[in-house]
Amino acid sequence: MMNCFDELYDRISRIDISDILGESRGIPKVVSNPAQLLLDDEKQRMTLPFLKDTALSYEKMSDYERFSLFVSNLAYMSGSGASERFCEELKLLFGYDVSVMGASAERIWKTCSDVLESVGYNAEELFKKRGIRGDVRPDVFSLELKHRYTRSYLDYSDEICAEISYHRNKTVFCDISGIDFIRTDIYHCEEAYRAFASGRGYAKEMGDTLMCGVLYSVCESLKNQDRELWLYVGENIASAKRMLGYFSERGVLPFVRVIASEPFIKSGAQNLSSVSSRVRVGLVYEASDTERSIARKITDIAETYPVGLLRYGGIMIDLPFADAARNIVKRGVCRALLDICDDADTAFDVAKRIFS
Repeated sequence: MMNCFDELYDRISRIDISDILGESRGIPKVVSNPAQLLLDDEKQRMTLPFLKDTALSYEKMSDYERFSLFVSNLAYMSGSGASERFCEELKLLFGYDVSVMGASAERIWKTCSDVLESVGYNAEELFKKRGIRGDVRPDVFSLELKHRYTRSYLDYSDEICAEISYHRNKTVFCDISGIDFIRTDIYHCEEAYRAFASGRGYAKEMGDTLMCGVLYSVCESLKNQDRELWLYVGENIASAKRMLGYFSERGVLPFVRVIASEPFIKSGAQNLSSVSSRVRVGLVYEASDTERSIARKITDIAETYPVGLLRYGGIMIDLPFADAARNIVKRGVCRALLDICDDADTAFDVAKRIFS
């Protein structure tokens, strides 16, 4: 089984994937120590409960003290997303395998510092030397309400659609996690637009109506161009289902990649996929995720949703670089597909569709 896993993962690991979720805090060109590359916000948050000396403020600790505090408590974090991601990042950036070389904070710091010194503390040079792509994102058109110099709702929505049509290579993304689907008729959308354009503030219902109206026009435009819409629905499954169902009934629904939050992804797959065959459910990486939790997500979804229709949705947390998280996702996909599919070739074909 292990040989099958290694062989399949070797093939899956070469699939290029990118993310439109989360935000990279970016890697500084020059770094002075390993903590600046390895201690992201999530790892630091998990470290705080182990700070026994309450008189010592975490903010006042040196980078080495923070790093040492995190590493010395790795055993207590075993099985957590932060711990698994840290070990993966160590291997990717510095060639340090914790399972072989041990989890000594002093040894890890010394090894990583020596590697940084060898590249003149230049993070870009380190990435190049280790073959790391860093932050790879498609060009995204984020659909949100912004003030434009237009006189009416129809002009407003037409201008947005024209901009999307002009940028044909951009991925269109919209966050509807806080939107209640109400109506899209021109009368109410025009009323909502006037309230929005006045700049004097307006009720949430007005904003939701305007957004739903604009989204209707955008969906119609994307369908005509045979393009895909990425929708983040969060926990807002019921409203998203009504919206997508309404668009589908009126023949304007494009291909849609829907991204839901845990623990709603399974119910989201079951509910939203029933709306139309054009809806694809997106698999995401979240802060607590590990290889096994990703595999478990996929097997759970596969109980009610064809795994071949599953699509990669992205990384939901802010990271300095996403390569380690992507590797964890790929291993989770590999582990799940080996259990679900009849053979490795079929599993690889499904993996290519998931990451397409």
